[in-house]
Amino acid sequence: MRPGVVDTNVLRVADDALGEWQPEHVSACMEYLLALQRRGSIVVDDADRILSEYKRTVGTRARRQLGVGGQFLLWLYQIRADQRRCEAVTLTPLGDDPRQFDEFPADSDLKAFDADDRKFVATALGSCREPEVVNATDSDWWEHREALARNGVRVRFLCPTLFQQGG
Repeated sequence: MRPGVVDTNVLRVADDALGEWQPEHVSACMEYLLALQRRGSIVVDDADRILSEYKRTVGTRARRQLGVGGQFLLWLYQIRADQRRCEAVTLTPLGDDPRQFDEFPADSDLKAFDADDRKFVATALGSCREPEVVNATDSDWWEHREALARNGVRVRFLCPTLFQQGG
């Protein structure tokens, strides 16, 4: 299993607290997160930008009510010091916008890429493990997939039918 930089939407869909996703999308996200915990490794940034976003998204429910996404977050906190399971990448912020990074490609085709998701791209490109970015439902990854690939970013789509069929 390739190391993963996991977009927050994967955790959100795995939890599906509001019942808004199709069962096959929820299952795909749950299965991926469980497999990553069993036999994979994760790549995050060393300033906890990614972990903080996870916590804001899935860390607010009572511990006994945590879904797979929330349990994944707890697992990540437990293993984050284990360098075999978790790589923490140092990112270089650019200017005054904390969402801009030197590690993000200077490609005009990525100019419109969501600024909040640039930390995932920068983390993947800053990693020595050649991870894949894992996405469930965010169409921005699909719309920019060719430019991302051209710049060395592997993206794994857990719910490709959302994009291939137009939603």
